[in-house]
This record gives sequence, C-alpha cells and structure tokens, in this order.
Amino acid sequence: MKIKKIINGSILIFFALLTSSCEKFLDVETKANVREESLFKNEQGFKDALNGVYLNMGSNSLYGRELSYGYVDALAGMYVETGLSSSYIPVFKNAYADATAQGFTTRIWLGAYNNIANLNNIITKLETIDRSLFTGNNYQLIKGEALGLRAMLHFDLFRLFGTSIANGGNDITAIPYRTVYDAKIVGKSTGKEVMEKVLADLNNALVELNTDPIKTNLSTTDLANRKLRMNYYTVKGLLARYYLWNNEADKAKIAAVEVINSGKFPFVNINAVTAADPNKERVFTTEHIFGIYSSQIAENYAGLLIPISTNTTGLLVDEARLINQYEASLMNTDIRYTYLITRDNTNGPVQTYFGKLLQPANATATLAKRIPAIKIPEMYYIAAEALKTAKPDSAVFYLNAVRAARSVTAKLSSTLTPAEIQNEIRKEYWKEMPLEGQMFFYYKRTNSLSIPGNTNTFNTALYTIPLPPTEIEFGF
Repeated sequence: MKIKKIINGSILIFFALLTSSCEKFLDVETKANVREESLFKNEQGFKDALNGVYLNMGSNSLYGRELSYGYVDALAGMYVETGLSSSYIPVFKNAYADATAQGFTTRIWLGAYNNIANLNNIITKLETIDRSLFTGNNYQLIKGEALGLRAMLHFDLFRLFGTSIANGGNDITAIPYRTVYDAKIVGKSTGKEVMEKVLADLNNALVELNTDPIKTNLSTTDLANRKLRMNYYTVKGLLARYYLWNNEADKAKIAAVEVINSGKFPFVNINAVTAADPNKERVFTTEHIFGIYSSQIAENYAGLLIPISTNTTGLLVDEARLINQYEASLMNTDIRYTYLITRDNTNGPVQTYFGKLLQPANATATLAKRIPAIKIPEMYYIAAEALKTAKPDSAVFYLNAVRAARSVTAKLSSTLTPAEIQNEIRKEYWKEMPLEGQMFFYYKRTNSLSIPGNTNTFNTALYTIPLPPTEIEFGF
C-alpha cells in the first residue's frame, strides 16, 4: 500500500482539550501541523495526537459519511435508486470498477490507514516514554484507546474489503494489518491473521481500560464525554461484533450481555424524542456505546440527507419502501418511523429522508454533530442471535426489549423457531440501523442472497469489495 505517502506526510493534529468538559473537547477545531519531536514530550502532546485521530474519524471519508450513511449504506440498498445521488448509483449497483465507486474506496482506504499510522506512532512512543510524565491512569487510558481504535479501523476495513469468515475468509488474503509506524511495505494478511490481530489489540485495550472511569459512577457530563471515546464498554461491544463475525456465538453473547447489564447505556426517553428543537433527541445519544463527533456533519450531508436548491436526488427513500421496512401493522407507533423520517416539499415534490442525523442550526451541544458507531440495541440483537437456538425464549426477550423501547407494543411470541427469530433480527437491524453503516455488514456476515431494492443476487464476489486500484498497482 502507499504507506510511505502516509508516513512521510506531516502528522495532522487537531488540537482539542481533553478535560472533563465535553464542550471544550468538541468546540476546539483548530488544526495545525506539529513537529513530531515537540509533540510527544508530555501528556498533553499524546492527548492532542489522539484527539486528532478522533476528529479525523469524523471526516466524510470515514465515519462522518462513507462508513456511516454514505458508501456502506448505499451498498446495503438503504435508499431507493430513483432518488439516489448520481455519485452513489454505481455503488448501489455494485459497479465496483466504476471510477466514482473506486474514488470512494480510495478515500476510505487512505483515510483509515492514515489514522492507523498515527495510532501506531502514538503506541510506539508510549512504549518508550517515561510513564511518570502522565497523571493518574491517563497513560493506560491513552494506550487503551489507541489500541482499541487501531483494532476497530482494521476490523472495519476487513469487514468491507475482506471475505467474510462464513464464506471461507480465514484462508483468503484480505488487508495489511499495520502495527509499526514506518514506511515499509506490508503484505496482506489472511482473514484468520487479521482476526487474530484484531482480537489481540482488543484484549490488550481491555487490559489498559480496566480502570476506565466509565465503569464508575460518573456525572452525566463525564459519562457523555467517555461515550465519545474508545471506552471499556466500546471494546466489549467490538468484541461482541467480532465474535459474532467469527462464528463464536457464546463469546459474543457474554460480551454483549456485559454491556447491556452495565446500565450505562439506557434506551432513549420517549419524552426526549418527542421534544421540540433544539432539544429533540434524534440520534439517541444515551444509547451510544461509542459515538463519533463529526464537526462538518451538516456540510457533509447537504444535498444528500436534506435538499439544497431544487435538487431532486440525494439519499432518498419512498413511502412504499418505508411501509415494507417498518411494517404497516407496526409503523404508526414505532418511534423510528414516526419521529425519524423527514419529509421536505420546499422545492416541489415531497422528498423523504431518514432524519436521525438532522442538525437544526440551534441544536444543543449535547446533541449536535454526533454519529453513532455502536449503540445498545445492537448488543440486544447480538445476544438474541447467540441464544436463538439454545434459548429461543431468551432471544425473543431481548428482541422484545428493543421493540418496547421503540414503542412497538406487539410482542413477538416466545415460541418462534430459530429461523423465525433470525428473520426478526434482520427486520430489527433494517429498522434500527439506517445512516449507521451496519446493514451491509449484516447481509455480508449472514450470506444473504438478496438486498432489498437491489436486483443483484449476492454472493462472495459481490460482498468482497475490491481494493482501490492504486493499492493493486503496488502489488496488493
């Protein structure tokens, strides 16, 4: 890969104060090129470097768009083709050789590996620096967060560009797993090797984050701040995802249930969802196990999730799709339909969008510029999937808990078969995950032969996204 370009470029640091005040962390968006030798002299330099990674993760090439509501949700057919922005049509149609589609994968690839390079630099410097320069348990927190972020980025690159484990991905080369900050070319690891390295990073992160303050009784503000960082429960949530992807259902359940039972991520209060702006809770921040701060979210989705001028395309849905997705008999009470769909007719015909990321100009600081990376409902779905065969009644219990939290009063029967439970899990993902970038990975992991709205019959070839052409040119 073109790692030399990434390494030789100066490290882009976004200065942000890591304090107990969430607002201070979020409000500072000044960026500057910082000489490495002066950056890692003290604790604050490491905090600044790590904050730079967090803010880069909110860019439009990563979780600020393409790995949330953009590229991966277009792959998952989350929008209707007739209302799709032209740049996403080849993605929707799986035309991976199209230059526009390749542009998306190139930006995702380079953005992720740029962050990985900076994380490797942080981790390397931490292993040689005098720990007495750090106060409290900040050394462990910084290292644990860096290890967890490195695992998450590699895992998502593997889930996108690799072959799923269910389709024999263990023995197929996938992506390079970089753990060293240098310009040497690193060949691709097999799926098994990638998964082993992801697990090692997650387990090492868990050790460092064992004293994470999120595990104690934090104030509301401090708890919200930790949810914007790679915290102890984020690592547990990633382990739940990891084990389910790796067909280790029992381990996935254990990790997911620990996050559920922590009580740190309560379902959103319905009164907050029905409130008027600027206090309306669209993105369900209380449920974020890990949320991404995206400083340019409104600019990034302009013309896609809201209209600009007289544009008639974007990332649109239609009423027929919504009736299918949210089920006609249930949709009129489901808050995901009744409060999170946006309809706009200022430019003529009604345009319909998923509205959970809508950013009113006066949105409060605690609600603004957040994109969920992992939310608590996913832990319930993972627990349900892990229990569907051995304890189907328990699996249904977890599904009904999410449905009740979304004001769906009709309960699923405790006598559902494992196949029926899996179908209900699929429907729940489809209702819960718009704009969150997880639906394509669900289809891929479960070997779904179809994607709603997409006429292709899916198989291993379509689920494995080709590497960017520039990387192939370098022998990958």
